[in-house]
Amino acid sequence: MLYLTLPVNGLLMIAMPIALAIFLHRKMGVRAGLASQVLHIPFLLALTALFTQHWPPAPPAEWMLVFNAIVLGLAAGIFEEVARWVAYRYFLKTTRTWREALMFGTGHGGMEAILLGVVVLVTFAAMYTLQTTPSLIPDAQRAAIEAQLQDYWS
Repeated sequence: MLYLTLPVNGLLMIAMPIALAIFLHRKMGVRAGLASQVLHIPFLLALTALFTQHWPPAPPAEWMLVFNAIVLGLAAGIFEEVARWVAYRYFLKTTRTWREALMFGTGHGGMEAILLGVVVLVTFAAMYTLQTTPSLIPDAQRAAIEAQLQDYWS
């Protein structure tokens, strides 16, 4: 059943925000906004690279969940609010209607849903490939990957 539901989930996560943006654009005549992700995603990649190099040192394992929640939540909030302020201050000076605000939020949330949909589809493709062609799995990693495959498909 997962062979059907996972791809459908990923495709809907991509298609529904696009369909909503098209519908709202046709209905209300406004454009979507998704600028904050242009800087937010590279920032998170750079932050991940720094922690991978052990600078700054990572918190203890028992605090990792709390640390990630705080850092990722603050990063998302800061980038979203700064992007919103910049957009309204410099690019959307005359934009003050609820319709335009709705499309601005639709673009931002839609972009997040699309990115997660892509992650779902890429993960599904990788897991399906490993499941159907076990010869691709190196012998040294076979047990670990088979355990991950079992967890994914169960």
